[in-house]
Amino acid sequence: MGNTTVLHGCDQSGTTANRPTNAPEGFAYFDTTLNMVIYYDSTNSLWRDGLGRDITPGIWEMTNAGSPTDGTSGTGAGVAAPGCRLIDTSGTVCYINTGTKASPLWLWIGTSY
Repeated sequence: MGNTTVLHGCDQSGTTANRPTNAPEGFAYFDTTLNMVIYYDSTNSLWRDGLGRDITPGIWEMTNAGSPTDGTSGTGAGVAAPGCRLIDTSGTVCYINTGTKASPLWLWIGTSY
């Protein structure tokens, strides 16, 4: 098992399933499932991204090394909100999820800079 840093009695990183349930307001957590830092909003009992958006409906931006795959077991399934932007870091190509959170459908929209 790897080392995990604990702050306020909460792990500071881990999977989506292992997010702390007793985090204080503004607590930063690196979600290894989403590959991003999220922050706890204790007033509303939800997690937010760095821009303050509720990530319950899904994340709005993500990266992937290679072209994304569609469907229920594809890239971002269960985490990419409809409208989520995905950047292919190997080719700097940009896609948008035109499907659902459960079953993303990635549409190529152009080159990313």
